[in-house]
Amino acid sequence: MSKGFGEAAWWGFSPALDLLQRANLDFSNCEDSGQGSTPPDGVKLLLVGAADLRHVMRTLEKAKQHTSRPLHFYVVEHSMETIARHMLFLTLITEPAEKLGLQEKVELFMELYGNMMVRPQSDQYLKRKATELIRIITDGDQQRISLPFLDTGTLKFKDRDALEAIFKRWRAPPPTTTQLESHWDLRLRQHLGTQYDTRRGVFDWDYHMKLTEMAPPLSCREYVHWREVGVAFQLRSDASYGVLNSTLLSYKLIRHGLHDIPVCGYWGDIVSSPYLSFGIDSEDKQLLKDHCGEELKKSSQLVTEHNLLSTFHQLLTGDPYKSTPANVSLPVVVEEEYKEEGGEGNITKLKKEEVRVEGEVRVEGEGRVEEEQIEECREFNKEPANAVKPEGPLLNGSCHIIFLSPSLISDMAKKAQYRHLFQVAYFSNSMVHALKDGIEAVFAPNCEVITETAEYILDLTKEQKVQFVTKSTELAINAGLKLSSPSSGTTHLHFVAPPVHSLN
Repeated sequence: MSKGFGEAAWWGFSPALDLLQRANLDFSNCEDSGQGSTPPDGVKLLLVGAADLRHVMRTLEKAKQHTSRPLHFYVVEHSMETIARHMLFLTLITEPAEKLGLQEKVELFMELYGNMMVRPQSDQYLKRKATELIRIITDGDQQRISLPFLDTGTLKFKDRDALEAIFKRWRAPPPTTTQLESHWDLRLRQHLGTQYDTRRGVFDWDYHMKLTEMAPPLSCREYVHWREVGVAFQLRSDASYGVLNSTLLSYKLIRHGLHDIPVCGYWGDIVSSPYLSFGIDSEDKQLLKDHCGEELKKSSQLVTEHNLLSTFHQLLTGDPYKSTPANVSLPVVVEEEYKEEGGEGNITKLKKEEVRVEGEVRVEGEGRVEEEQIEECREFNKEPANAVKPEGPLLNGSCHIIFLSPSLISDMAKKAQYRHLFQVAYFSNSMVHALKDGIEAVFAPNCEVITETAEYILDLTKEQKVQFVTKSTELAINAGLKLSSPSSGTTHLHFVAPPVHSLN
């Protein structure tokens, strides 16, 4: 799609979506049809190439509003590296509270999700989890104990072997990848070419001309820093982010002479950013306003942290998340503009940060927020000792996640067990081409089919994005789908499968 897009999918390119919001979950007319009748054990959802679990988490968070039936997510990804990351994050989210608190889970998730370089303690956690995940993928009994809602039974033996190799690579990355910063810099040089020496001006241009309207909470400071070094989330100002995040490693075949040589490195996105999935919108609109009601739009990291705290809490307990205390709001970032020496464009850098306490603004020094204020918010999120803990959808048996082999999507329509199975289907912008080869045979009557647009692929022009939407629509219509109106803004297109009498 574009060079900056990369060849490995580590995060999504659109905000998290509630997949049931527009789905037709009235099954009364098809229970006796013999075709596409609703399975007694719940609603089936297919996700193709989503790259992360944002849609799964968002849908589970909102499920009670739509149905009391269990939800079964069938997940197909580009590669087993992405599936491996799914397993890691599911393990992290469901860690017992006595081992890992809610705030710690969110911080670890953000760091391992979007940072090329992580803290030493995060790397140690990853290595421990890699060993545990090897046991899970090689021992069915261990999987049922650790992740009872997960099903890897449909994966091929070669897929399981690949997962084991990936987890081992997390424990002991290849020696050539120990300086992953050089891989990031190499990607930048290849992508920018002659603009590399003025790259900060390029980053600033991309932010102001392409992202400010699409991602209001994202600050220029955050985006430019990520584009420069590959670190999106720095939750501890005094921490050292000096160890490579080996979950972002993958192999790419590089032509060397007459042969293709597999090279391990970072081959993911270097343009759009990991902020898009969780950090550019929030249901809590107060998060984006100060005490006077003016929108701040200054930190995607804070929005991401709040959204994940809310989602994790609901997934684990089933209860809505309680926000931070009324007298302590989130830190406000005050920025200044400066001209890069020898470069082009204005670059935003951090000048000061403020903490709001009971409506009063206090400046806490250059570039640092008082840790006591942040810790007060974090202490508020801790569960009281010996509290009775209700169970959310990840723990109470109302959710089932099935990982499918990457090669299955081309053959799925030919397999009887998937015929008219799915009430909802989602296709990412990199996998929308899968809407062919008879794939419509897997859609249940009135199935809601959602395709992701290329809105957040920054390397594409407006004309190319329009062409992408046109091509996606043609593929869907050729598959027998009907365009549903209106669609979800510019980020997704919605289609509906024919009713039962039209299916073969």
